[in-house]
Amino acid sequence: MSFRFPEAAPASQIAPERRGPAIARFCHGCQQLYPLLRARHVGRPIYGRDQVVSTCSYEGLPFEHGAEWWEEAVEVLPAVAAPAAAA
Repeated sequence: MSFRFPEAAPASQIAPERRGPAIARFCHGCQQLYPLLRARHVGRPIYGRDQVVSTCSYEGLPFEHGAEWWEEAVEVLPAVAAPAAAA
């Protein structure tokens, strides 16, 4: 059995029709995803680079609503297939 993390991206970078549910928090500083349940920007991200050379400048700050340094990351839904042309 293997664990597959769904494809995710910051909500502002995805077209509205391809946005799924929010599954993480995206930090604009280190560009990594952190779990929704985490209250602060600390620890290892759930998705992103394994080795980080330096700490993020936002390390230790709480994920407060309205802060400009992070945003919700949403699951990227598959593109809608174009309808087939009638012959």
